[in-house]
Amino acid sequence: MGRVSDVSPVVSIWEGRTPDGYALRVERDSSDGWLVTVASVSRSRNQSLGAALVEAGGGSVPRDWAARVASLIAAHQEAQRLSERSAHSSHTEEA
Repeated sequence: MGRVSDVSPVVSIWEGRTPDGYALRVERDSSDGWLVTVASVSRSRNQSLGAALVEAGGGSVPRDWAARVASLIAAHQEAQRLSERSAHSSHTEEA
């Protein structure tokens, strides 16, 4: 069993499949690191999403695919942040 200090809250970001069809889950931890799980067995925790995808996926995740997925997830997260910021600023302007 892992130490309590090894466990940090995570937020689910994305779920999909590797090019070989394995289940893939991408999460963010409280230290803003990435946690990638492939097929519920292989895990990687890394500050770089691309590196975590390649490490957790082993041979089932090519580097170019990992880079594309990491880029898409980063773009989606940035769009969400901008949308939340816009919604927050419109609420403060109305007050």
